[in-house]
Amino acid sequence: MPMNTSAPVRNIGNIDDWSTMKPELPKKEMDKDAFLHLMITQLRNQDPTNPQDNSQMIAQTAQFSQLEQLTNMTAAVDRLVAMQQQTMNFNAAAYIGLEARALGNTVQAYQGMTQNIEFKLPEASDEVQIMIYNSQGSFIDRLDVGALGKGLNSIAWDAYDSSGQVLPDGHYTYRVVAFGDDGNPMEVENYTYGLITAVRNEGGVSLFMMNNEEFLLEELESFYMPNISGGMPDPGSGGEEDTESDMT
Repeated sequence: MPMNTSAPVRNIGNIDDWSTMKPELPKKEMDKDAFLHLMITQLRNQDPTNPQDNSQMIAQTAQFSQLEQLTNMTAAVDRLVAMQQQTMNFNAAAYIGLEARALGNTVQAYQGMTQNIEFKLPEASDEVQIMIYNSQGSFIDRLDVGALGKGLNSIAWDAYDSSGQVLPDGHYTYRVVAFGDDGNPMEVENYTYGLITAVRNEGGVSLFMMNNEEFLLEELESFYMPNISGGMPDPGSGGEEDTESDMT
């Protein structure tokens, strides 16, 4: 019976980093340093009795020059992109502290004060109701608004529940139910309004934090100076067309 005389492998655990045992893979593309090294090696090993033709040398030198220019151009573009990204981040940070309006159905209550509930009706309605929910989605209150006109409407909410108790500070959601002349509910655009408290960058895109939600810049329709009086913001005008110019 043949015997295995090879020595066993021991102390495998003494190898600190297995990644160092992997062979280095060759580059898929030749950079200018590799091109120059190849050209120098070619000149060093050419046949003295049959030297390289001058036209070939000029062609290779021109290729090396073009390669170097492309490499430098790529590096310059990378630096330009990095500078542009820094500028975008700096500009995005300037929005912190501004109040903004965006599509959404969140309203904030703070120390017994609330933001107005804003929404846009596609047409006038004789019957409008607003349902209020807490952060867990539980029903809190219903506002029977009555008749409202077409366009942007702003309705005050007193931050009380249906039993007359003051609601705790926090973010609440709402749902607007409006009926048209045919008696069917119409599609309503809801708005959320709040203070931009933070900005972060993700994959080159700026995300703005407002009312515990993140928005893209194009999702923020309008911007306002903060309300220095200490009360909750009220930018809307009930029952009128939305004529406010966007700052985006």
